[in-house]
Amino acid sequence: MSKVTFRELFDAEVLARSEARKKEREQQAVRGDLFIRQPLAIDVEAIESSVICFISLTCSSCIDLLSELTAFTNHYEGTFILISSGTEEENKAFTEHFQFQFPILTMTKEVRLAKYGTTATPYAYFLEDGYVVNAAIVHDSQDLNNLTGLILADHDQNMA
Repeated sequence: MSKVTFRELFDAEVLARSEARKKEREQQAVRGDLFIRQPLAIDVEAIESSVICFISLTCSSCIDLLSELTAFTNHYEGTFILISSGTEEENKAFTEHFQFQFPILTMTKEVRLAKYGTTATPYAYFLEDGYVVNAAIVHDSQDLNNLTGLILADHDQNMA
């Protein structure tokens, strides 16, 4: 019996197609990268400080995060942008329910994966002048504060 390498176990044509698909898909932005892989409806390069948060309406952690966003945006001095997998109608419904005062964009999971490479939700990017300063999975306003380096006084944290 001859030795077979791991790669020989797979069809070369299948491997080539898989590698081509990986190269076509955008990589997840990392610290120091320019965030804009694909243009958003909002020009984040022109914004001094922003947080871009991706959520999926099929994710329980994302749904829980919605109730935390007002507490964060009340203290965050930059621009907060929420990108949701929900339909325009679903986004409008939760915007009215929580009385959000920040922009909410709609993006399908497939587009999010292909253009931004964010495989997990809720996931947020902290940007300065369009460059990624920090990125992480976020579950609550404290995670968002940590992402941006926002430190609230104990009194403020207890009030939030």
